[in-house]
Amino acid sequence: MTDKQMILERAQSASFLDNRITYNVSAQQVDLVQWIFSRIEVGQDSRVLELCCGTGSQTLQLLDQVGPTGHVVAMDISREAIEILASKLVPEWRQRTTFILSGIDDLDYSLNKTTLQPPYFDLIFCAYGLYYCNDSRLVLETAKSWLRPDGKIVIVGPFGANNGPLFDLLESGEVEISQYVTYTSSDYMYREVIPWAAQHFDKVSIHTVVNKITWPSATDVLQYWESSTFYEEARQPIIEALLEQHFTRHDTFINEKWIMMVEISDAKQ
Repeated sequence: MTDKQMILERAQSASFLDNRITYNVSAQQVDLVQWIFSRIEVGQDSRVLELCCGTGSQTLQLLDQVGPTGHVVAMDISREAIEILASKLVPEWRQRTTFILSGIDDLDYSLNKTTLQPPYFDLIFCAYGLYYCNDSRLVLETAKSWLRPDGKIVIVGPFGANNGPLFDLLESGEVEISQYVTYTSSDYMYREVIPWAAQHFDKVSIHTVVNKITWPSATDVLQYWESSTFYEEARQPIIEALLEQHFTRHDTFINEKWIMMVEISDAKQ
């Protein structure tokens, strides 16, 4: 198994995903879901495609905002994640939700298997997942082909010095952060999403926030790392020792999530 395959396997694990969300959300300074949806408008009656929906951190908000006559198509590669999300839905939300079990590289094939016809969606949304595809341009081109003329695409992901304090700690303990992880954590939004958006749409709005994650104990740091895509079991004793030293001097460990949201609309003719 290659490094990328191992990373994708951990990324697609619903249990690891839920753990990462838990240890971020419980300690975050900014409520990420609230931050996203205070900046984008999801109208009543909207038809939404959510790529890489995971266990539903944003899906529930989308379902609430589209209202009783809206429709959300939630797609993810993990059957376990979709089952967890489905278990969270009240009956009236289930009636306006379609689940698609598929990887995003098979987006066109998967949508064409449904009864939907393009252009269908008012909003195509993806938070923390687009960078796992093999061909971003192809996925984005497919998404655009399913977008209604007045629709928009919203992509959320990490950028810049994301996870900087944690990466510094791990690298001081000789953990090797793979090039794939550093690229998707730092450069992907700059290098792939923004250039494509500017080429194909007249309006590209960029929102950013640095969200401080304050962990009160070494256990919190370790459990987040153990669920991450860059965990290295052989180095855990070294990292435990470094965290013990850190917490003799500090009450908390503060990580930083650098978050970018790119809102794309007004497709060029």
